[in-house]
Amino acid sequence: MFVLSGEQGGRVATGIKLYQEVLALRLLMTGGPVKWNVAAADIMADQAKFLGVPEKDIVLEKWAISTYENSLYSLMAPGPGDRSGGP
Repeated sequence: MFVLSGEQGGRVATGIKLYQEVLALRLLMTGGPVKWNVAAADIMADQAKFLGVPEKDIVLEKWAISTYENSLYSLMAPGPGDRSGGP
């Protein structure tokens, strides 16, 4: 399940709910640097982990700065873990 950055709170909550209902096997958090070089994807992943999503089920895409890049870079992040190497 793709979880786009932007309005993180509601989107992350919806993604987690679908994950918990087993309608998503993994959550792909996508979003680049927002402040102090911290990626939105990292903030979103921290929220998901705090709410019980195992780290192994979270995929990170930390470079996108637009919706177009969210979709493009997310397609290049096929498995769990940190894709901080960039597009």
